[in-house]
Amino acid sequence: MGDLLGDRTKVLPLLVVAVVVAVGSTLVILLTNRSSGGSIRAPAKSAAGPGVGGAGKTVRLRISNYVFEPASPTVAAGTTVAWTNGDATAHTATAADSSFDTGTIAPGETKSFTFTKPGSYQYICSFHAFMHGTIVVK
Repeated sequence: MGDLLGDRTKVLPLLVVAVVVAVGSTLVILLTNRSSGGSIRAPAKSAAGPGVGGAGKTVRLRISNYVFEPASPTVAAGTTVAWTNGDATAHTATAADSSFDTGTIAPGETKSFTFTKPGSYQYICSFHAFMHGTIVVK
């Protein structure tokens, strides 16, 4: 009987951890689906829009209220995109395909990346996965 009681004291913490992980994962999925409509959306097709740059130019994006602004700029190859964090908490701009990662952008700080190849680059904040954007490079 003593062995059975000992097993219970080992199993209970594991059950608590499993429940916490399940609830946390569910919340992340629900929050992500609520803010993005269930998936990362492709950028709308448009002519030159906000943030169009060129080789050697810099396009500035702002992080404000847990949103990348503008969310989907179109830039020319060779353009540097700079993210400035206007929030009171740290963020990142991390590519879904791992092609770039700004690392932590502290409140008030700016980090940048130069896009040299045409393509569509989806990215998120690795701390807040419901934050997402796309850089379209032409």
